[in-house]
Amino acid sequence: GKGATMLILGALLMSICHLTFALYPLNGSSSSFVIAYIAIIVLGISFSLVPAALWPSVPKLVENRYLGSAYSVIFWIQNIGLWLFPLLIGKVLDKTTSTTATYSVYKNWVDSNNLQILPTFSNNEFAGAGI
Repeated sequence: GKGATMLILGALLMSICHLTFALYPLNGSSSSFVIAYIAIIVLGISFSLVPAALWPSVPKLVENRYLGSAYSVIFWIQNIGLWLFPLLIGKVLDKTTSTTATYSVYKNWVDSNNLQILPTFSNNEFAGAGI
């Protein structure tokens, strides 16, 4: 199929997007916002292409008896990344920004997520259900 082509295309698009964010001057003008939005959209497309090509290729590379373990290793590696990169970003932010700014960004994120979660638990649908 087209799995290898999709994987290469997704990796190239991802690299272009990250280079755009790293090198393009985002100075608050309308053109920089357009470039940023286009880069985010293309990044989302590339984040779809890579797993769409990668996951179906696992059974082609691994014997059937090891297939479950192969998928679990992939999930394990992904979860290490989901755990490690926010920690690294936090360390960089601690070193490069003031504590107040970092706390303010985190507090705003927590507050916005709490506002989304609270309505879920505000009804009495689960009253007496032990939850």
